Amino acid sequence: MHSLIIKIYLLSLTQTTLNSVKLLGVKFMSTFLGFICVIGIVVTIVGTVMLIIDYAKERKIKTSLIVLGTGITVGIVGFLGAGAVELHQERVAQAQEKQDEHAFKAASDKFTSKYAVIGSNCEDLGNTVYKAWGTAIDNSGDDYDPTDTVSNIMTDNIDDVYSIDSDVKSEKKLLDTMEKHKNDKYNYTAYKKAYTDLKSFSDTVTSPSGSYNDFASDYSDADKTVSNQYDNMANN
Repeated sequence: MHSLIIKIYLLSLTQTTLNSVKLLGVKFMSTFLGFICVIGIVVTIVGTVMLIIDYAKERKIKTSLIVLGTGITVGIVGFLGAGAVELHQERVAQAQEKQDEHAFKAASDKFTSKYAVIGSNCEDLGNTVYKAWGTAIDNSGDDYDPTDTVSNIMTDNIDDVYSIDSDVKSEKKLLDTMEKHKNDKYNYTAYKKAYTDLKSFSDTVTSPSGSYNDFASDYSDADKTVSNQYDNMANN
């Protein structure tokens, strides 16, 4: 087990290192070709000055033409090379953008589908808690303790509590995937807000607090908010 973990870690480290090397290689090539362009321009200027001087003094212009031609050639090579690198970077960026859009869409579709189920389960548990709490109050005597009442209700519905908590954690993983693949096409912030509202709803029904009336009000508000969030996501 430990050797497997180490292998996975080394593989991840190797991939990260390779990506860093590729990035540094592209940056170095861009800088190098830019430097070549500058050299080409400088040599071209020097060759032009030499050509003017040689022509004015009626000297042979072979050397100045060679310098001028070399400068122009070096400049063209540097310019074309820099353009090719820039074009490559644009294509890589476009491919990455498409990949991010695809990954985001896949995660957001799962997120939205599961959102409706979790919201419904929270609603069911909230109704159960509300009714059981109300019944406990109606049947209570002088020894009524709201803390014990809520604790007993949650114990009776512990499987639903664990299920909702697990599902909400799954939603968080999907949200993390969307954050990793944020792009201009999809609105990550809207999904993050939807998750925050769902987490608040689940906390309300799995860990009731305050008075019975407070719970009823918080539950109703959270239920409406989550329902609206789902409608917004489903219609986008």
